Amino acid sequence: MKKKTIYSTIFYLIFWFVILMIRTDNFRDFAYYRGEFNDVILDNYYKEAKKEDFDRVWILRDDGKPISKFSNDQEKINEILSLFEGFYLKNKGRKVKNTDTTYYISFKNVHTHESLDLDIENESCIDMDITLHEIKIDKKRKIIHHEKNYIMYRYEIQNGKIDYDMLDKIFYTMDDRN
Repeated sequence: MKKKTIYSTIFYLIFWFVILMIRTDNFRDFAYYRGEFNDVILDNYYKEAKKEDFDRVWILRDDGKPISKFSNDQEKINEILSLFEGFYLKNKGRKVKNTDTTYYISFKNVHTHESLDLDIENESCIDMDITLHEIKIDKKRKIIHHEKNYIMYRYEIQNGKIDYDMLDKIFYTMDDRN
């Protein structure tokens, strides 16, 4: 009887270990669950991305008539990121494709083709997409594989609202999209 209990315990431990290994994003889900914007979004992006900086910001503003602008200016990039600094975010699950976006902000690293995209639906809801680019080289067959990994979450701002006036002010000082 003891052997049966030991074997069943070992079986269940192995079973749950395999389940955890199959769902590799379990640990990622925990890291992206809740906290301040810099801790939850920026720090986790920097941990997973190849480079810890952004070269370009592109913004699409849609209030019935879509307008897009971009900037390569590091000051503008930091100014836009600082608008979200200090917000306490709570994960609301996986991102759902939404067409009612007020602002779509994409921070890109041109050299690594990685990006952090913020989809602002309203003043208290942010959808986040991280695009990671991985290059794998198969030397034996002389093939280069380009893979993109996506991390997508929806957040609710718990301690404030997005300052649309300041975002508009920054937006209208940027260059028109070519």
